[in-house]
This record gives sequence, structure tokens and C-alpha cells, in this order.
Amino acid sequence: MYERAGSRIHVTAHEGGLRLRTEPTGILVGLARSRTLDLVAVDATTFVGRDAGDSLWDAVVFERRPDGPSYLHYSGRAAPKAR
Repeated sequence: MYERAGSRIHVTAHEGGLRLRTEPTGILVGLARSRTLDLVAVDATTFVGRDAGDSLWDAVVFERRPDGPSYLHYSGRAAPKAR
């Protein structure tokens, strides 16, 4: 799980791939909707996915820093991996 202000992001194994599900938190509860994306690998750390009914693909990048935490980059923001 990754978490940033206003959003909790779950990444799980799903049918041989990965699935990303967002959950609004804090002041965004009731304002933003949850999203679910089945991810398609572009390379070892870069994936794309789109919510049902969306025509545009969203990029998702996983970053593991050698000296610190892991991050998920999605929707223009970075989210650290929750401990």
C-alpha cells in the first residue's frame, strides 16, 4: 500500500498481472471517486492502466531508492510505500 495526502493506493496481484485501486482519504472522501486500473507492463518499473470506460491510459512508475523508501508515481504525484 502507498499513501499520500488525500489518497491511499493499493497494488495487488490480479490474473497474472497487477491491479491498482485508489481510495480517497481525508477531505477527498465524498469528493473524489475510487479508481481501479489493471496494469500493463511497459518495462520492469513502468506500467500503464485505465479505469473502466476511460479512453486515456495513466502511467504508473515504481521507484525503489537504494538508501530509502519505495515510491509509486501516479497521477502527477509520488506516494511513499506505507510501512
